[in-house]
Amino acid sequence: GWATAPDGPYAWGLCFKEEVSPGSNYCDATNKQWPCVPGKSYKGRGPIQLS
Repeated sequence: GWATAPDGPYAWGLCFKEEVSPGSNYCDATNKQWPCVPGKSYKGRGPIQLS
């Protein structure tokens, strides 16, 4: 977005680079191909959240 965007500053801009207050850590402990890394958390990222 930009300061003069319709409906206010940054109306259509990306506000957060990571999901805020995720409901879970999205870790699937049963996935052997893509195992979770101990001590790491997983969050939605980017402009399009698919979940």
